[in-house]
Amino acid sequence: HVSNEDVRDSSIAVISMIGERNTRNIMTDFTEATQIDISVVGVFELPNSYKALGLESPFREAIVSPNQSSVRETVEFYETVCVNRGNEVRTFELRAPAMDWLASVEPLRPTRKQRG
Repeated sequence: HVSNEDVRDSSIAVISMIGERNTRNIMTDFTEATQIDISVVGVFELPNSYKALGLESPFREAIVSPNQSSVRETVEFYETVCVNRGNEVRTFELRAPAMDWLASVEPLRPTRKQRG
């Protein structure tokens, strides 16, 4: 069970870690989650909340969520929202392919600031 507070708390921790480690790669594993208690509007607003917390550049996030998972629909909607806002997010059934994708050398698309 993942609550709205869990999402907020983990977002704060991950954004802090991104700054400390100078990376834009994020791994999220919902393998054990049985439910995500966040509204459609809440999911839609998540990328905006990341910016408010200090994440200014695009990020790459691999999300593990088994197809039969009850959270899969929410995860896929989140993926779509993030991609539509210029981030690279992909959902995987298994952890190994997710880790391989994060470790790949595919560059992030530059932001407007990075392009000049």
